[in-house]
Amino acid sequence: MPYGYRVAPNPDGAGKVLEVNPEEAKTIHEIVERVLNKDSLLKIAVDLTESDKPSPGHSSRHTTGKRSDSKRWYPSTLRSLLGNPQLLGQVIEDGKPILMTDGLPLVNRTPILDMDTWQALQDELSRRANPGDRRREGTALLRGIVYCAVCHNRMYTYVAKGRIRYRCIGRLKARQAGTELTCYGVSIAGEGMEQHVTALFLEKFGALPVVRMVEHAGEDFRPQIRQAREALEDLEKDRYDRGLFKGEEGAARYAAQYAKLEERLASLNEKQRTAKPAGVEAVPTGRTHAQLWKDADTAGKRDLLLNAGAYVEVGMSRKGGPKLDTSRLAVHFGEDGEIRRADADGKDVEVVLQRSAVQTLELF
Repeated sequence: MPYGYRVAPNPDGAGKVLEVNPEEAKTIHEIVERVLNKDSLLKIAVDLTESDKPSPGHSSRHTTGKRSDSKRWYPSTLRSLLGNPQLLGQVIEDGKPILMTDGLPLVNRTPILDMDTWQALQDELSRRANPGDRRREGTALLRGIVYCAVCHNRMYTYVAKGRIRYRCIGRLKARQAGTELTCYGVSIAGEGMEQHVTALFLEKFGALPVVRMVEHAGEDFRPQIRQAREALEDLEKDRYDRGLFKGEEGAARYAAQYAKLEERLASLNEKQRTAKPAGVEAVPTGRTHAQLWKDADTAGKRDLLLNAGAYVEVGMSRKGGPKLDTSRLAVHFGEDGEIRRADADGKDVEVVLQRSAVQTLELF
């Protein structure tokens, strides 16, 4: 039985049907919202297990087939659930949707997700599945954000005496390339710098609301309108040119089919008149960046910083001591940060700025 549904008596006659299980549907919507808000599948699975909600394969949900007495959720459980088109009300057979004569999937029950949400969800899951975009759990908060102010190379983490530090490897790269050394290898303690950048981010963006940008492909009923018109023309030819629909019974059948086609054509014309144009819609999430930051894992927080255009330059050490010398740090956000990162990475600044504008819409 698909998760999110339950067996119920057929309201139209004998037998059983599947109807939406309100409690499970609520869980699905909560999971989807968290995925779209960049929560990791591992964190979601742990929270669901701790909530004691039965997993899709738990014996309490099945009377036959493969069952389990464990209520534990796994990331693989979530991937399987969220990628199942049964959430759209589609009927699945041998792992594929059953298609109707018009080539569209057969839908015989109330969908749990609308198409816009489904597409946004699949895009996010695909992004995570792409090896180029895959993020390590527990990755350093400022990875890809911190650069050396001397040679403009990225700084990477290492562990010294049990503590994380960031250091520039420009000196090493120059030595390997046999070029002139321009940097002595800037290094800085990670914890204090991460706390400083976090405080600046929350001060600047914490109170701002988070919106999710939903892309609409747009609606176009013109192909179906053309199909309906051609069907009307063929029906007229069947009667008047080919001599079909003879007698009173034939005339009645002709009139009934013609009326149905006219009704369909009128309905399609009205849909086309009010068709939703293609575009992007900002959907409020009801959360602020501070709330999102609090609930995010390290990788999610790093995404927030990157989407905000965060760019940090670390200069040479001016004085010793355990306390962070913030005068070494230049922290940039927004367009300024994107420009500096593009310049440091040697990319096309204009292209990066265009991407920055899209990311800003996604968050703010």
